Amino acid sequence: MVKQSTRWVLLCAATLLLTAVSASAQVFEPSELVVSAGVFNVLNDERDNEVGVELRLGTFELPLGRHRIPLGVQFGAMATEESAYYIYGSFRYDWWLSQRWRLTPFLGGGIYSAGDGKDLGGPVEFRSGLELSVGLTERSRLGLSFYHLSNGVLYDSNPGAESLVVVFSRRLGG
Repeated sequence: MVKQSTRWVLLCAATLLLTAVSASAQVFEPSELVVSAGVFNVLNDERDNEVGVELRLGTFELPLGRHRIPLGVQFGAMATEESAYYIYGSFRYDWWLSQRWRLTPFLGGGIYSAGDGKDLGGPVEFRSGLELSVGLTERSRLGLSFYHLSNGVLYDSNPGAESLVVVFSRRLGG
């Protein structure tokens, strides 16, 4: 069970972050639609196939003192063949290694349901990971993403799971 103090900390952090984002958001990149397929729980013997879809909103500048950090917001869902699903929102930082190659760390949270799949300890799960992608055309990218799901010790059990997925993204708009 989630402690009351933990709930308040999470609620306050989310409120502050959303306030900062909405007060200073200045979008300067188009959005992307992403589809993914790969392996859930890839580092364990009880692996499962997964598919996902994600909407990546354009990046905005988050003011941090005198600095402005370009962050992106993304919302998505994934499902496994064992009927587990995860619906999430997260922040990302696009680090351009060259004109074609991009390394993208991301961090967020969401709601997980085990279905007939792996029990991760509770419904609130955090997602952190890294994606490496290459531009195929001016509007599309292909990449590989590795991420970890964990409840951050919000519950008594915190087994966690890792996924390795191939991602294809298509830029929306002009």
